[in-house]
Amino acid sequence: MRRQIIAGALAAAAMLGIVAPALAQGQSCFFTTQWRGWKAPDDHTIYINVDNGRRIYRLDLSGSCPALLDPTSSLITDNHTDSICTAIDWNLKVRQAPGFAMPCIVAKMTQLTPAEAAAIPKKYQP
Repeated sequence: MRRQIIAGALAAAAMLGIVAPALAQGQSCFFTTQWRGWKAPDDHTIYINVDNGRRIYRLDLSGSCPALLDPTSSLITDNHTDSICTAIDWNLKVRQAPGFAMPCIVAKMTQLTPAEAAAIPKKYQP
């Protein structure tokens, strides 16, 4: 019994070690249902609107995702969780046509400050 308690405490400490850096950097989680829109200025970057513009995030992709630049594309996410806190939580794909979706791996997720969000060119505001 004592070993189980110690193992549980160690597991909790490990989880805090994973979550603490994200919280220390000022990132906050959101539910996928709060995601309202997106725009891509290039094939490596996506700006997303969360909470009707109250929060704007920049997603930096690990590689090129050229389908983002097609105006008829749509983003889909098939996450195994309802909330997104870090880049690893995304399971993002770009759909250009019914039945075809290209995966795009999110390498970094950054919540922008109001000043940074305002500095995004108008045509790329999500």
